[in-house]
Amino acid sequence: MKYVKYLHEADFVSKIRTWTYYKTWEAPQADPHGAILGVGANFGFDFAQKIYARFEKGIPLPERELQYEERGTTPYRRPPYSFVADGFVAMGDSACLTKPHAGEGVTSAMVQADLVIEVLDGLLRAKKPLTKENLWPINRKYYIGQGKVYAGMLATLVGAVATSPKENEYFFRHDIIFSAKSFSAMAEDRGLELSGKELLSMALKLLWGVVTFRVRIRTIGSLLSAMKNGDVINALYAKYPDTAEGYDAWVAEAEATWGKTPGMADVVDPNKD
Repeated sequence: MKYVKYLHEADFVSKIRTWTYYKTWEAPQADPHGAILGVGANFGFDFAQKIYARFEKGIPLPERELQYEERGTTPYRRPPYSFVADGFVAMGDSACLTKPHAGEGVTSAMVQADLVIEVLDGLLRAKKPLTKENLWPINRKYYIGQGKVYAGMLATLVGAVATSPKENEYFFRHDIIFSAKSFSAMAEDRGLELSGKELLSMALKLLWGVVTFRVRIRTIGSLLSAMKNGDVINALYAKYPDTAEGYDAWVAEAEATWGKTPGMADVVDPNKD
């Protein structure tokens, strides 16, 4: 994250802007004249700097002075298949509970925390031991709720970001994937549900993009594949086992399914300038 001071009052910021293609954002900071320019990327800090350089070249930014930089890592990946063991619960960043569309983790971790409190309170009141088996409902409650939505979203977004800058612009301009409805659903931790009419409209816009050479056919294939993968992953987590007894069989199926599902790093070329 680069903390900068903008030189002109007209450029001062009060809300967040994002540029999905570059995985970058502009946000307010403590200094009312300043802003945070952030970039998230796979492979490490050196690659993040390359992405930021592309961002500066492609996006006009206000005149500014660099104040300082901060670097850190975020657990942007699927959470562990189980959060619990005897006398133990993994929570927050330690459990990779971040939002797939933003990387933010506080509010998503609080959803799990509420479930942990609910289960622990019941066990302690009943004077039951905090064994893995007794804590198991934490897993089940989380994964059939927010967990399955995030897992499906993570698989789907891979196709959405595997685009060129021109395609990304076309998607935003015509509300394809990056629409008010989709961003609202993601912000509210809901899966995106499209009507037949909306799917037809999207298909026609994509076809027009191909005809006018603004969308590649392979990009459409990537999108369709990612949407299918998201549905499969969502359905997988919806049948998360009720008890630890069915865990090993479920994990075997999950490993096989995720193994066929591309991740964010799979659609990025770390050697590209």
